[in-house]
Amino acid sequence: MVGCSTRIAVTPAALHGRVDASATFLSTVLLPLAPLLGGLALDQLGGRPATIALTTALVGTALVVTLSRDVRRAGQPRGRRGRAVAVLRGRVGVGGGRVGA
Repeated sequence: MVGCSTRIAVTPAALHGRVDASATFLSTVLLPLAPLLGGLALDQLGGRPATIALTTALVGTALVVTLSRDVRRAGQPRGRRGRAVAVLRGRVGVGGGRVGA
């Protein structure tokens, strides 16, 4: 969900469909590699070392993304939640017009 929110926040509205289709395509193409790499690791390293290696890779990837300045600077996704907050604060009417205009 975070990846999707970040993608939406940093992508111009006109390109959301293309970016989403590209991300879906890449994840679908790479999906069959996971069992292959897991099997090779089990075969070459054994159970415990393979589990430790794959866990380290997973945690390392998560840390790189979590600590990335670009991800933290991406900002909040705009859309329904931002509009809902504006309505609650009285800046925008439920119909979309500015309050008091």
